[in-house]
Amino acid sequence: MDTFVDNAALVLPILGCDLFRRRQRPQAAPQADRVAGDEVGSPIFTFATGGGSATGQETDVGFVIFAGSTARQAASGTFPAGYAALRDKLIASEQLVQGPSPELLAFASDVTFSSPSAAASIVSGRSASGPLEWKIQPQGLCYRDWRAANLQLAIGYYQRLAVTDAWEAPTRSTFKLALGKEGKAVTALSRYLMALQDMPAAERVSRTFDEETDTVESGAVLTRHTAVVGKVDRQTPILSSKVHQVKFNPYWTVPESIIEKDLVRYMHEDPDYLTKFRIRVFDGKGNEVAPASLDWSSAADPLRYTFRQDPGGDNSLGRCKIDFYNPHDVYLHDTPAKQLFGQNDRFYSSGCVRAQNIEVIAAWLLADNGGWDLSSVQAMFAADENVNVPLTFQMPIHTTYVTAWVTQLGTVSFRDDIYGHDAAGRVDFS
Repeated sequence: MDTFVDNAALVLPILGCDLFRRRQRPQAAPQADRVAGDEVGSPIFTFATGGGSATGQETDVGFVIFAGSTARQAASGTFPAGYAALRDKLIASEQLVQGPSPELLAFASDVTFSSPSAAASIVSGRSASGPLEWKIQPQGLCYRDWRAANLQLAIGYYQRLAVTDAWEAPTRSTFKLALGKEGKAVTALSRYLMALQDMPAAERVSRTFDEETDTVESGAVLTRHTAVVGKVDRQTPILSSKVHQVKFNPYWTVPESIIEKDLVRYMHEDPDYLTKFRIRVFDGKGNEVAPASLDWSSAADPLRYTFRQDPGGDNSLGRCKIDFYNPHDVYLHDTPAKQLFGQNDRFYSSGCVRAQNIEVIAAWLLADNGGWDLSSVQAMFAADENVNVPLTFQMPIHTTYVTAWVTQLGTVSFRDDIYGHDAAGRVDFS
C-alpha cells in the first residue's frame, strides 16, 4: 500500500489511492526512532567444532569468516562435492592454510561466503546448518533467530525513518545490509521507501496497505474507500501525477485494448451486447454506424471504429470519473459492479481504479472550487447530465505498490506479489 502525497494528493498503494489536501500551516515531521547501530547492523557470530572455532559476520556482500578462524580437516568422501571443490579452491589460493594442529585448517585472510550455511560447512568439514550453528555470544542466539528478529526491527526502523527527512544516501546504503538476504523485504521496502523519499516530508503519512483509496488531510486519513485495481495482465501503473478534472455521468470511450481483448468476444457471445449496454459505434468521420455492419470475425475491423457508451447508471464508469494526467489512459472512477468491493482480492479492472463511495471523494476534491458538497455531488449523480468540472486546485496523486511493511503492533506484514514486481526486483518506476 502506501503513505503520502502533496499535502493533498492521491496515492494508489498495493494497490489503492490516497488523496491529500494541501494546507498552508506547516506540518512537523515525526522524529525518527533512535535505534543503536548494533541493533540494526550485524553482530559477530561464532561457531566451535572439533577443536576449532570461527567468527563471522553478515555483510552486504555475503557472510564473512574472519582471518584467524580455524576449520576442521574433512576426510575424503565425507564432504559434499560442491563444498569440497570450494574448500580445495580456498586451499589452492592459500586463503585456507595448515592450522595449529594436523586436524585443523586456518583462514589466512577474511573469506566471503554466499551464505552462513556454506561457511558452516567449510568450518565443520561436513554439510552443516549455518542458520542454527552460528551463534551470537554471549546470548547464544542462533543466526536464524537473529535474522528473524532483525528483519522486523530493521523494517520498522527504516519505515519510521523514511517519513522524516533522514532517508538520505548513507541510510539507503545500509538498508540492504540491515535486511540481509530477505529478498522480498529488500525489494518491497526499498520500493516503499523510495516512494516516500520522492515526497516532501509534510506530505508523508503512515498507514496500512490493501487495495484502497484514501483521502488524507494534514497527515491524517479522513476517509477510506475500498478499491478495485488492475488485473495481473492489465496492471494499474505506478506513477505520480495530478488530478485535474471531475466528470459527472461521463461517456465511456472503449479503449482499444478492451475492444481487442473483450468486446469482440462479447459480440460473438451476444450480437445484441452493444445495444443492451447502450454502446454506440462511430466511424472516423463521426457518423454513427450499426454494429451489425462491422466484421466481428477478428478485432481488425472493429479497431477502425470508436465505441462510446452513453451516460447512466449502467455506464462502465458509473456516475463519476476522476481524471489525472498520465500516458496510460487510466483514471479513478465509479462502477455499476459494486459487488466487487466485497471481494477479498480486487484485481479485476483493466488498469483503472474503481473506488467505493466515490461521491465522497468527488465532494472532497471539489471543495476548493467552492459551492460543492456531498449533497450537490449526489444531486449531479441523480441528474443524469454529463458535466465536466475542472479542479481549481489540481490534487497530486501517487500510485504505489507495497507488499511488505511493519504494522502498528510492530509485526512485519506481507502481501502476495500479485504483479511480480518483487520477483523481478523492480524498485524504481520512474
